[in-house]
Amino acid sequence: MDNLSDDGTGDYLAKQDDVSAFASRDNFARAQSGMRWVNELIRRYGDDNWCIFVDADEELVLPEGASLRAFVDGMAARGEEVLPAFMVDTFPADLAALRDFGPGDAPGDLPNLMDTDYFVSGNRFCPFLRVRGGARQRLFGSREHLEKAPILRGGMGPSEIRRLYRSNHGINYARVSARRGVLLHHKLLREALEMLPNKANLQRTESRMRLDQWRHEHYRNSGYLSAAAEIPRGPATVAYKSPAQLHRLGLLDDLQSASSSRR
Repeated sequence: MDNLSDDGTGDYLAKQDDVSAFASRDNFARAQSGMRWVNELIRRYGDDNWCIFVDADEELVLPEGASLRAFVDGMAARGEEVLPAFMVDTFPADLAALRDFGPGDAPGDLPNLMDTDYFVSGNRFCPFLRVRGGARQRLFGSREHLEKAPILRGGMGPSEIRRLYRSNHGINYARVSARRGVLLHHKLLREALEMLPNKANLQRTESRMRLDQWRHEHYRNSGYLSAAAEIPRGPATVAYKSPAQLHRLGLLDDLQSASSSRR
């Protein structure tokens, strides 16, 4: 789904043989942060299909490093309909290097850091997971909603209720997987890139919801994301290396026990 991008993304996607590209000129905030588009696509094409919902600044990591096909086949065999996951905020170790970061470069090409202390609790909304903590809470004091549901089996549930997203962070109803995934969240990289003089995009900022506009300005005014500065590291900051590392740290598929040991 392309929403008024001006960096060539729409043209690139249109040329891919294995991509069906859609576009909308609607205001992102007024479209419920894009949920209106996502749910409409699920209604049209999602019945009895696996729907993968991942933002452009996120990178889905599956338990045990499984391939996507093998993983959803396993979910189907177990009768599961949604994968719970949470965002692990990453941030670049060297902000000065961002001046050379451009089209075609991937966030994983940079040395990335992450905080490993998260607090997990229950949630009354499906997929019944609430996660707080990480780098943004340490740096900016913000208690962000980190839980997400990146894999959903489209179709009807009990009482002919279609499985859809109620927000970016939850769905209305589905049988929840016993496994847990991680979304490497490169938001701070994106925010730092937008602060560079030749990469600023004020129009994009104006399209955000009011809360997101405040958050964006809060990040910018902190001084942490300037290329002349260095993002402070905390006691739980480590360099990201691999999905296997996330397993060892207890962040992938075993988050509850890891959180309990860190409280």
